[in-house]
Amino acid sequence: MLHSDHPKQSRFLPPFVIFPLFTLLTLVLLYAAGYFIGLSRYHSLTRDEHALDADGRDSRCVSQQEMLRNTHKVAAGTLKRLKEDRDELKKKLKLLEEGKGRTGEPAASCGGKDATSNNGEGASVNDGGGNMTGSAAVSLQRAANLIDSLTHQTESWLKKAADTTPSLAACNKSPRRYSVVFDAGSTGSRVHVYRYNLTSNPYDNIRSAPNGAHASLLPYLKLEDELFIENHEPLSGFSDPRGAAASSVPLLDAAKAHVPTDMHACVGIELKATAGLRRIGTEQAGRVLDAVRREFQKGPFWVHSELGSVRILEGREEGPLAWLTVNFLIGSLSGTKETATILDLGGGSTQVVMRPNDPEVLEGHEEFTDTFAINGKSVKLYQHSYEGNGLNAAREQLLASVATSVATGGTTTAAKSGPLRAFPCFPQGYAHEKSGVSNGVGGGGVTPSMEECVALLRKHVVRSGGECSSKSCGFNGVFQPDVRTAVSGPVYAFSFYHDLLMPHMTAGTAVIRLQDIIGIASQVCKSMKSVEQLRRENKGKVSVHPSLRPELECLHLSYVVALLRDGFHYPLDQELHIAKKIDGYETAWTLGASLVSLEEHCV
Repeated sequence: MLHSDHPKQSRFLPPFVIFPLFTLLTLVLLYAAGYFIGLSRYHSLTRDEHALDADGRDSRCVSQQEMLRNTHKVAAGTLKRLKEDRDELKKKLKLLEEGKGRTGEPAASCGGKDATSNNGEGASVNDGGGNMTGSAAVSLQRAANLIDSLTHQTESWLKKAADTTPSLAACNKSPRRYSVVFDAGSTGSRVHVYRYNLTSNPYDNIRSAPNGAHASLLPYLKLEDELFIENHEPLSGFSDPRGAAASSVPLLDAAKAHVPTDMHACVGIELKATAGLRRIGTEQAGRVLDAVRREFQKGPFWVHSELGSVRILEGREEGPLAWLTVNFLIGSLSGTKETATILDLGGGSTQVVMRPNDPEVLEGHEEFTDTFAINGKSVKLYQHSYEGNGLNAAREQLLASVATSVATGGTTTAAKSGPLRAFPCFPQGYAHEKSGVSNGVGGGGVTPSMEECVALLRKHVVRSGGECSSKSCGFNGVFQPDVRTAVSGPVYAFSFYHDLLMPHMTAGTAVIRLQDIIGIASQVCKSMKSVEQLRRENKGKVSVHPSLRPELECLHLSYVVALLRDGFHYPLDQELHIAKKIDGYETAWTLGASLVSLEEHCV
């Protein structure tokens, strides 16, 4: 006996729709994953080694381009299949709506036969069949809508890939190369836009060159122009990630205006954050970087890698990239000149990088070794980044340590009244609010003294002469080759070294001996005016960088002396090239990052 109850309308897709749809959806996801994994691999930045040699670069670029073409072809095929299945479902839906059902027979005819032969019972069955037809129609409509959505999404993926991936052939044929690099530091953000000219295009010889000898760009790159703009709003200072991202927009707009519009699609953009963002914690830093990445992805420049292009620069990366910058600018990468040692003093960290004459001094010290392969030759560098020993971080460390030492009854140095209220690094009348350290506030101060200030720095910040498990160390027990015997090239010091020393150097000179730096620091400290006099003299003047306030000058110059003499152990007659620019270009790690990026990404 047939049941006369109407069957309930199913809320789910029937099996004849679910299984093919599930299979199709799986294929779409697999193909999409393959496509974007290919895209990511194409744009990924190798962190383990800076591969600047020619070997293998050509074959890598060609294989990556082929992989992108193949995944694009698969995605396009998936889109075609989606459209075909969508059209087929729409046809079935139309048949159901016209009352023909799955078999194509009119529903009324079936219902009529049942009604005649079953004395009215067929009417109920016909009603049920109508509901079943309606249920199938709803299911098919849902399936059609879902496939339609997948179709639009796949089209969007393909369009995005076409919009963001420039024509490699067109970009590689251009004699110009542009690169946009953001440096998000602890004292603010800076954008560098580099323009290079290729003296010869290596891509013209890709097929004929033996062993990819012409595949490396480095021998052919000539830096022609640099745009440099900065703000004093560190990303680490924003509690709201959107505010942090918004602070980069004026710098980004300046970069857009500087690069010709027809070159935008060929230009890679990247942001590397240094010590400041490293110190605020992984979770908060990740939110800030995500917000910046979204801002960059709005265009028009090319975000090479989803994760690699906007990230925190590891401490061990910063120094070697700065070394590459300086030695590229002074032309010492060809092998005919001695390479330079670089000293970089930032706000949160300080770096030292050198190329020992004998690479064997680095054996057993892999954590301090970085390798560049330059023009087919392996170059081993000593590198170390002293986190927390940048200018600002060291100052705060010193003040906190002095305050703690006095509070716990420890003895320090200098004035008999104690360094908490007679701090020899400050001008008289100055107080540091956070730590409570001051000099002569309410009486009892001392004349600032470079040697007494250095003594405090040696005790609390630049600790040398202690435990050293190696043949030679820098400070705080860190291994470092002996700078008096292991290297023989010039020494370049920049960032805050430049900002602090240049006002005291003879105009037109850029080289100074360590003993002269000590003389400058000593004179600045002992002749320092009271904080009231300093403020009167500077009233109405344009505000300077917070780290360059006159009341901090004695402390900061004393720290430079402590680093160079007592930390890195340079002799008094050591000459240092104090540089902010070389041949008009900034001596920043960003140029090195730009060179590596151009090599890695084939564009």
